[in-house]
Amino acid sequence: MRKALIIAIAIIVVAIGITLMSHHSSPAVGRMNINANYVFLIPQSNGEYDLGYYGSSEQWINLGIFNVTSTALKQAAGVINSFNQHYVGTTVNNQQFIPLAYIIVIGNSSGAIQLPVQDHAILLSKVNPGYWTIIVTSQNYSAKFIFALDTGYKESKQVVIGSPIWYPPVWYQQPIGTILQETMTMQAYREGSFTGGYVIEMSNGTLVPWGFLFHASHNAFGGNLLFILQASPIYHGLSA
Repeated sequence: MRKALIIAIAIIVVAIGITLMSHHSSPAVGRMNINANYVFLIPQSNGEYDLGYYGSSEQWINLGIFNVTSTALKQAAGVINSFNQHYVGTTVNNQQFIPLAYIIVIGNSSGAIQLPVQDHAILLSKVNPGYWTIIVTSQNYSAKFIFALDTGYKESKQVVIGSPIWYPPVWYQQPIGTILQETMTMQAYREGSFTGGYVIEMSNGTLVPWGFLFHASHNAFGGNLLFILQASPIYHGLSA
């Protein structure tokens, strides 16, 4: 009986020791401090994300490659991939369907962003959803969108229904109307998650169409980001 008791105690002590070791072996959660109004996570082909932003000299500052943990991100990426697969090969706005790409934008009007990081993974699920969202646009427009937010833009607006921007004239060579239509189609494709029909006008007058994730996993996204707060439906059209 005494021998069995000693063995039982020994097993408990070993179990406690293993538990403590596994607890202490978990990497600590750190904070990455970034002095910028916006920072971006750009998806890579291997499932990781390139983190960076444009500095005051309009030069891209690369902060490294990271994994990103977020249930909302995983769900949204799945919706975007499903949408692209569903519409590939179809015609939108009298043009061939252009697959939508996405980027993650994280912002703070104070100019100071803190990202929780653990074991080379950004814990996006621990960032206030009001200060980040997922932007959808075409691959070619993604870089322009990032540049506009970090270096300055004229305005951010939602395009009114009936505006000629939905069907640009021949002289306007960019597929802006097609991307706008696709972001609106995505809004209907998975109702309640994405919203579309927006443009940002860059400092040089270039218009960049976009939509964004506004609801997922019982959270609203991007509500505190300035460019979203500015977007109201008053953008009427193009000028020659």
